[in-house]
Amino acid sequence: MPAAPDTPARREPEGFQGFPDDREAGRLRHEYRRKVAPPFADRRRLSATSSMILLRVPGTGLEYRERVRRVIDALERPLTDGGKLVPYGVLSTESVTAATPLIAMAAREDLAYNLPRHMTPDRLPHSALVRDVILRALRDPLAASDADVLRRAAYAGRVARGGLPCWLHKVSGTAAAGDGAVGGAIGFVLSAVWQPLTDSLPRWWWTRRMTHQLIRPTWLSLRRGARWLGAELDEARGSADLFEILATVLDAQRAGLALDTGHPSHRAALQALELLLVQALLADLAVPPAGRLLPRRRRRTAAPVLLVRIPEDTRRAEAVERFLSACHAAGRTAASHLPVLIAVGRPSDTLLAALGNPVAGTLGQAADALRAGDGRPVLVPLDEEPFGRPGQDIARVDPRRFKLPWRAVHLTAWGIVAALVLAPLAFPLGSGRESCVGGDDTVAAARTEPVRVRPAEWYDATVGEITRQNARAEQYAAQGRTVRTVVWFSSEKPVDETDTLYDGTIPELRGVALWQRKLNDDAGSDEALVPLRVEIRTTGKAFHDAERSARKLVAEVRSGKWTGERQIVGVLGFEQSRKETAAALGCWARRGSPQWGPPRPPTR
Repeated sequence: MPAAPDTPARREPEGFQGFPDDREAGRLRHEYRRKVAPPFADRRRLSATSSMILLRVPGTGLEYRERVRRVIDALERPLTDGGKLVPYGVLSTESVTAATPLIAMAAREDLAYNLPRHMTPDRLPHSALVRDVILRALRDPLAASDADVLRRAAYAGRVARGGLPCWLHKVSGTAAAGDGAVGGAIGFVLSAVWQPLTDSLPRWWWTRRMTHQLIRPTWLSLRRGARWLGAELDEARGSADLFEILATVLDAQRAGLALDTGHPSHRAALQALELLLVQALLADLAVPPAGRLLPRRRRRTAAPVLLVRIPEDTRRAEAVERFLSACHAAGRTAASHLPVLIAVGRPSDTLLAALGNPVAGTLGQAADALRAGDGRPVLVPLDEEPFGRPGQDIARVDPRRFKLPWRAVHLTAWGIVAALVLAPLAFPLGSGRESCVGGDDTVAAARTEPVRVRPAEWYDATVGEITRQNARAEQYAAQGRTVRTVVWFSSEKPVDETDTLYDGTIPELRGVALWQRKLNDDAGSDEALVPLRVEIRTTGKAFHDAERSARKLVAEVRSGKWTGERQIVGVLGFEQSRKETAAALGCWARRGSPQWGPPRPPTR
């Protein structure tokens, strides 16, 4: 196997300083990376909740903001590589807009936007429903919350998110337009049968299914972590309809929402709505649990991450601290799944009181809390001294990726099971003694001439392909691209048909040519990949000069001939097991081989 090409150095963005190199910071960096993307075999730990980490940053004014930015950037950088590697979001007061007046809404949008392909969580249905209901209440606080109006508004939001309800809604709208254009029996059928079948029935079924999932434990509740609303809200006890419960909750906060933003009742109302939305979001994040063989559960290979900036100004920090206190309150429930949540800034005394007044600890204790996952907040005051020197980078996370969506795998598995069950019915087993149509002879037996062996022609064609690929690599090198070289050692060119039947030179060289062409094709569409040159060297009949050729290449590499864009990264060949090839391989096994440069001093 060839050695891997050199990986280009990781480019530091302008102004990047790394995570402050404080006491025990290395433990936190290690546990943070392991908590976000644990090894695939240990992914069941993702089903456990996480702990809230509060990093208190010293300083004031511009100095404070720069330090907060530095810590957030250091924590975000291992989660991205030009795109998200895991579901994550960076939250601050800038996340609050007219469309997302609550931080929890911005958190949901960040976790659902630009997700890595084929990685769960993917849809977050409960938080989408609660978000649509809350937005309606915030737009018109004085309007009474009617259950039927909320039901229609929530279903309209579900239709806007696409899927089967959207398609049925379009069909229903087409039928309604046709009803006004035609009359008689056709119009009666469209208005009395088709439109209710594509509009009223799907809306009734969706609202009933949501009610079962969030409130009543029935056989329809297929989602683990469901029924959180019925377990957490007093208004849900004794009620049978989801939207009646939501209407009751919103009516209780309607008077507070209508007051000025600085009024305590208004703040309390926003806190209640934030808690409701956070509970829905955490219940969504708990589905599915990680582990075992089900396709979707295998896709949970990384934990969601929320990085929160706490502003220095107390009034601007209210929205962020309201979200953090809601996460703490909701994270203590059994149905919730608190993601990796790290807040950076200066938490107020009010927030600390809402979090149970956590005792100040060290970064090592924060690392232990991430590993334990007990859900308790950890406060870590950072010293000023580490901010004055260069920090440390956090290694990039590397969760398991999948090529196909879990639904495709799920349907394929069920299709295979159905095919195995139905195959005996479709193709009944016979005695197996019937003759084949056209006779029992095989195709090979029907050939009248043996396949002609043309070793010289095959060898020259393969060498020509490698020559063309080397020319492509040289063109990439002329453009300033990084190009690497692999040397292939072989015996002399095969010309005899009999010897070719017992020699692996041509098949191996053809495999090298196909591999080189694949690498160069991929490098043509992705500048991050490295094109490849292949240097062919023959060592005589039966590898007579293999050891001398190997020593010659070692001398060339040490002399500096193969540097820059022509650097050698690996050696291939020696497809025959002989004394000569074993001696040549010994050259690479010794210290001082081309992969490692000059000989190293002996070590104990």
